[in-house]
Amino acid sequence: MTADSVSTKLLLAEDAVEFARTWQPASATTEFVTVEWLTAAWAHLPDLGGPALAVAEDDSGWCALALAERHDADGRRFVLAGAPLGDEHDVVLSGNASHARLVPSLVTMLERLADEGASVRLDALTAHGRLTRELSARSALWHLRQEPAPVIVGDRICVNETGHDRRTRRLSRLGTVSVRVIDGLRLTEAEAEDFVYRRLASWSCRGRLGELPRVERLPHFPRFMGVATSGLAARGMARLLVIELDGRRVAESLHLGPVADPLMYMISYDPDFAKYSPGRLLLEHSLLALRASPTCRLRTGRGDEQYKLAAGAVTEHVLTARSHDGGR
Repeated sequence: MTADSVSTKLLLAEDAVEFARTWQPASATTEFVTVEWLTAAWAHLPDLGGPALAVAEDDSGWCALALAERHDADGRRFVLAGAPLGDEHDVVLSGNASHARLVPSLVTMLERLADEGASVRLDALTAHGRLTRELSARSALWHLRQEPAPVIVGDRICVNETGHDRRTRRLSRLGTVSVRVIDGLRLTEAEAEDFVYRRLASWSCRGRLGELPRVERLPHFPRFMGVATSGLAARGMARLLVIELDGRRVAESLHLGPVADPLMYMISYDPDFAKYSPGRLLLEHSLLALRASPTCRLRTGRGDEQYKLAAGAVTEHVLTARSHDGGR
């Protein structure tokens, strides 16, 4: 490889996994492109596709995009690793890698896969990411669509504190109410896995289990979440917020990402206490804590549900991109 040349390659199976394991934590721009999330998805959710990694490299370093490869009646398909579970994706770059040179070459490689008959679909690309910018510049070659992903910033938070206090007092009449955070090494695989099982039980108890995405009902989904979440928590990138009544958990919310820029990823509550709105109480508690730190923000994930907007969210977007030639 000469000083000016860029080489590309598609790594599959264990080659992709081993390459991803070399990534430095600082290389990942979102929690969904960290080695913890990707390797857990590849290992525990094979229904989503086998490990694949598109790589472009030159003398400055490398640029990579984590994918999953699928084969079905319509042929060969590539989607983002862990899709549809991630809310924000982008490429990963090593050290001093030149994104201006490497990202275009990586996208050209994806277009070449589409020319060869593969389908390439990239969901939930972060709004201002390097991959989003490059795909937008090539809009003639890609189907592009925006999807709302609201964000709440400290000075825009809307919480009715009087109502919040009233709801807290109402629940407190049943016993001692406490709020705590489980993070770091305390957020173990078992802790995260049990949270997912409680959430599934809550949806089942309410007769709504079938409304969850199919991937969240796969047998190994709780195991995946346990492994991925505990790995992120060990680096300060995940925490579980809990409301307890006399030690019994009545509401839980899993946040992923940095403390100052968390993503509210999953929330659950005990149906036995539904009339006390414990999930709303926990969201309000999170927002009031956020308001105390105006430089922080809370990402609410994909979907512009009314409760997000009522809490003061502004609508930002993620991008979905589908190759023209491979998009059957």
